Amino acid sequence: MKLLSLSLLLFISGCQTIPAVPKLPDIPIELSAPCPELKTLEGTTVLLSKLMDTVAANYTTYHSCASRHVEMVDWYNKQKAIINKIAK
Repeated sequence: MKLLSLSLLLFISGCQTIPAVPKLPDIPIELSAPCPELKTLEGTTVLLSKLMDTVAANYTTYHSCASRHVEMVDWYNKQKAIINKIAK
């Protein structure tokens, strides 16, 4: 009888679960890279063509960085939703 009680006690204590908290994965390198510096104009006199080239390059850099930010936020929200679904 003692052996049965002891084995039952061990069996019940072995069934306890420890809640596992999933870890959010690391952000992909492509999305976590810092944005490059914007170009500046040097000198006291600037040609209009040089100004427009710099402005166009800065717009391209900005929009590229902004789209990466949107992708990173979207990726994070999807990963967080998956983890929240698993944790329930």
